[in-house]
Amino acid sequence: MNELFAILEPAGQNPFTIYKSSTAYALARYWADLALRGFMAMSFFICCVPRDSNFFSAAGTFSMYPYLLHMCFLNILPVHGLWESTAQWPCLHAVFPFLLLPVAAALTVALASQRVQSTTSWALQPEWLLRLMQRVAGAAK
Repeated sequence: MNELFAILEPAGQNPFTIYKSSTAYALARYWADLALRGFMAMSFFICCVPRDSNFFSAAGTFSMYPYLLHMCFLNILPVHGLWESTAQWPCLHAVFPFLLLPVAAALTVALASQRVQSTTSWALQPEWLLRLMQRVAGAAK
């Protein structure tokens, strides 16, 4: 078995011997990680591959707005300071990204709304600039 690890991991650090505890613990952790990644893949296909129209289907046409505007709101929110302050509590530090998922979902839904589109479309979809440039190009001829 060690010869197999030597072939697969020439540096000598394979996933089963770098742990300080037993090999059974490492195998259990490996299989748990594999199960978690399989669950994540299944969740992606179930939740993210649409089969019919959903409540957020209409927001998909405005997906450019959350993409371009999210950094403005992330700079306002004190997320980085909260992340550093949770470092002293390992359980909260591990759960903190999952606590931010509803905030991220709400921000995405809000930024993809019709109100945000009507307010910021002049800057994010500057059709007026295209018309102005065509008018200037037409006047130059």
